[in-house]
Amino acid sequence: DAAQLHRVEVTAAGYAAASLVWGPVQAGDSLVVHLTPAPVPLPELHVAVRPSPADYTRYELDVAEVGGSVAQRLARLPGVSAWGRGPGGPEVVALRGSRPEDVRVTLDGVPLSDPLTGAADLSLIPPASVAKASVTLGAGATAGGGASAGAVHLSSRTPRPGIAVGATAGSFGLLASDVEAGWTGPAGEVGLFAHLERARNDFAFANRVLPGTPRERRVNADRSAWHALATGSLSAWPLRVVARTDGVERGVPGRMGVHVWDEARWSDRRHAIGVSWDPPGGRRVGLSWSGRHSVFRDPRLRREERLRADQLLAEGATPLPGGAEASWEASWARVGGHGMLHPQTRWVGGIRAARAFEPASGVVVRPAVGVEGAREGVAVSPSLGVRWEAAPGWGVFARASRARRLPTFADLFFGPGSGTRPRTDLRPERVRLDAEVGLEWARDALLLRGATFYRSTRDPIIWLPSILAVWAPTNAQALAAAGVEIEAGWRSATGWVADAAATLQRSRVVFANGAWSPQPYQPSRALALGLGREGASRTVRAELEWVGSRRTSVFGPHELPPYAVLSFRGRQTFTLGEKLRGEIRVGITNALDARYERVELFPEPGRALEIGISLRPGRNPSLPGGSGLGSLERLPTTGDDRDDAAGAAAHERPDFQRQERLR
Repeated sequence: DAAQLHRVEVTAAGYAAASLVWGPVQAGDSLVVHLTPAPVPLPELHVAVRPSPADYTRYELDVAEVGGSVAQRLARLPGVSAWGRGPGGPEVVALRGSRPEDVRVTLDGVPLSDPLTGAADLSLIPPASVAKASVTLGAGATAGGGASAGAVHLSSRTPRPGIAVGATAGSFGLLASDVEAGWTGPAGEVGLFAHLERARNDFAFANRVLPGTPRERRVNADRSAWHALATGSLSAWPLRVVARTDGVERGVPGRMGVHVWDEARWSDRRHAIGVSWDPPGGRRVGLSWSGRHSVFRDPRLRREERLRADQLLAEGATPLPGGAEASWEASWARVGGHGMLHPQTRWVGGIRAARAFEPASGVVVRPAVGVEGAREGVAVSPSLGVRWEAAPGWGVFARASRARRLPTFADLFFGPGSGTRPRTDLRPERVRLDAEVGLEWARDALLLRGATFYRSTRDPIIWLPSILAVWAPTNAQALAAAGVEIEAGWRSATGWVADAAATLQRSRVVFANGAWSPQPYQPSRALALGLGREGASRTVRAELEWVGSRRTSVFGPHELPPYAVLSFRGRQTFTLGEKLRGEIRVGITNALDARYERVELFPEPGRALEIGISLRPGRNPSLPGGSGLGSLERLPTTGDDRDDAAGAAAHERPDFQRQERLR
């Protein structure tokens, strides 16, 4: 009956539902309902997604979640190991039996590795500010200059439009808060993100170096950190700017049983800005600067040391005729202070070219070559990768490459008054062969992959003490690493996800007299298991990490025992009224309260709980029977004009709005 009122309910994926009352209906009436965009929240991706390159094994990982640092998240991948000096202390990663200084680490294309030591302290970067991590296993031209074992590329998150706030609280005095804001307009988009955190890290531990193993409480392990991120891009130009600052002020506790450093403090600040131009067609140009300022103070010893490091990087890429691609890079670094008599500088430049061929159906061959020049000389780094799709779902891949790593500033110049003696006659490390061979099978929701790798490095730089306890670097004969990686993943249609990663490896340092020793802190066996269920509004996941025994130095037989850590993660979205959306995240790390050490005599805490909440203004789908969030427009049309009027109204609305026309 046209005289009656009618309830109209409109639903569409990606838009808030509309429920409204319409009537009386007249002949020829047309109804246009404007639906408010309400993107469907997708589950976070917690398993690695590995592309199928023809040369290197690569992993893409989402690292932002409650529980676990950036380094700890990366350590769940095959071939990646991480360790640090207890909570709040510095953390590093190594790839396939390497040392941390063999890994090239960048953040938004800006080098993160310390020019003084060559290693990157990932504890400076909070997971909340990072969106993705790309891990390349293997040395050579494609991995980049200085990546004698591989590379880790981190990408800052892009703040979403609108405003959001969040807070996290956890065990051992952990408190954190963050603010996110984003704007999008015709000219482009701008995003801001800020994060503050502090933790006491005053956990109890058993002091195993004292008689009776008394229980003590960790002191001077507190940490305060601040981070800010700004991103911007233009709509008319493929230009993007990323600027960020990261700062940490923390205590420097010594080994258990030693109280000399109970008042020592370390302040570390890092600023970086990068500009990139990335138009369609494969061309790219980027320019970045980063500066790091570190201060060490010990009132008890009346000691203060400062370090200042600056880096400039220009890099780019361009396609070449015949389907080839080329990239180039030029960097300048300057380091001063902290035991160095005079500031030191270094220039490094390189160019790389690669091309993929398909000589036969299902076979891809990718040769590449890189040439790098510095004051120490010129090095050529060739690589050759092959991939064969043997059958549907089956893939075989292989690669061989060479690389070089220059001595760090600490190797060459760090010495006066610090108990060390540098050597300016050190030779660069040269990777004579870095190779891998693997097999994978993927079918529907299941992935199985296995690979074996080998890397031989000539003249590795090792720091050893003299009989007078003065440390100095030296070129050993070789560093050889070999192993096997196994990966499995499964995802069901109902949201269940399971994954496993295992690494079996052996890494040895060989000295000139033929003696050898295992590479410190590289486990011969490691295993990571994960099981969870992901949904649009709820995600739960359990993770188990097992790490085998590790030798603690190249000149001693002592080993740390294996350890296992079981953790749980959870996420639940919710709504408050009609204009506020939120999310609660819960993490339980080390649920079984295991006590272990990742670095000798630096204890790790036991069970830890973290709870985080974030709120974002936004309209939510209306409840059944409610007034709805859709807007109603009645068009006084008659006859055949109704379609034209509706079409004109649709043409005048922005493309991101969707309309439903009801008769």
